[in-house]
Amino acid sequence: MLLGTPRTATVKTSEDAILFVVERHDLQKLLREQPNLADQIAQKLSERQQALRDLGLLDGDSLEQTPFIKIRKRIQVLFGI
Repeated sequence: MLLGTPRTATVKTSEDAILFVVERHDLQKLLREQPNLADQIAQKLSERQQALRDLGLLDGDSLEQTPFIKIRKRIQVLFGI
């Protein structure tokens, strides 16, 4: 949802867990009310992308922008913030 791309995943937990569902319009409202949250999300996503690159699991596509800037712009476009 954060980057506007479809994702599929299977998740298994080692113990009971609580799943929270965040609807798009609720996330959009939260991001508008807390503008720094989008920066924090973008920072974490870019750190994860870098970790995947370091492991050789993600190629170093278009490096004209830092992952943070690229992700932050994508969040802004998707959620109109």
